Amino acid sequence: MAIVIIPIVLVPEAMVAAIGQVYNFITTDMAWLYLLIGFGMAVGAIVLLTTKFGDIRLGDGMQSRIIKHLLGSL
Repeated sequence: MAIVIIPIVLVPEAMVAAIGQVYNFITTDMAWLYLLIGFGMAVGAIVLLTTKFGDIRLGDGMQSRIIKHLLGSL
């Protein structure tokens, strides 16, 4: 925490410039990474939906009975 706060207090202009450079690098040079991650997650969701792994039930039978009871009381 002090590694971040001390330079901001001592040299705020230099930190503003450094933060601006990091922001520009992330938004311009690494934009492809965000697109790749989103595409990979979409492909992963389609794979899970279309394979046997999409049929795996999460939770036990008691949990589904509780949810049905809660939804029935609405």
